[in-house]
Amino acid sequence: MKDNIILNHYKNLLENYLFDEYDILGFLIFVRERINKSRCEFIREFADLIAHRNRNQGIIRENIVNSINNLYEANRNNAVKGYHGIKWKSWLNEWKILGNKIGINFLQDNQKLIKEITICIISLAQDTKYKDKDVIIGKVKVFIDGNKNLCLITTENRSDSLSICLMQCGPFKDIVDENDGFLDYPLETKRENKKLCLYHNNKKILEI
Repeated sequence: MKDNIILNHYKNLLENYLFDEYDILGFLIFVRERINKSRCEFIREFADLIAHRNRNQGIIRENIVNSINNLYEANRNNAVKGYHGIKWKSWLNEWKILGNKIGINFLQDNQKLIKEITICIISLAQDTKYKDKDVIIGKVKVFIDGNKNLCLITTENRSDSLSICLMQCGPFKDIVDENDGFLDYPLETKRENKKLCLYHNNKKILEI
């Protein structure tokens, strides 16, 4: 019964657009053990990442290691060999599967809810690190591309590292890019007049 009360709390926040990234943090930790790893592998990956911001395992770490081992060689589709990014269609399908399991309609309002959740996850994932033993081998950073998509990218722990796009959300016509694409200062989502807003270095750069 207690689990149902907690789940209904998050259901109300999500379906009525009352959440920010800190609610998504709590929600993903709460549903973490209910997420099927084989059917919702990337949602579970982010739930694990949010719970442990410094990780030594997982899909993202494997991507980083594979790209390094393959010397960033591209395949026929111009993607880095051994690197498995998140396609938006697959991302939506994972949320549909999870929603059917826990009774939350994530696919309402023409993907608006998923986009807002994704923005929160991107913000939460910013500056997370991946390790090999005690050595940091990769980081997750946030980037605005030329089409005004908000992107999560992975890179090695070096100033001259190549960057690879893990996922995109958007495009957003009103997103503000003040830093040549890279968002190196902390991001934070806030709910203002029922609209989700993304702040970068205390300046609003996006309002949904």
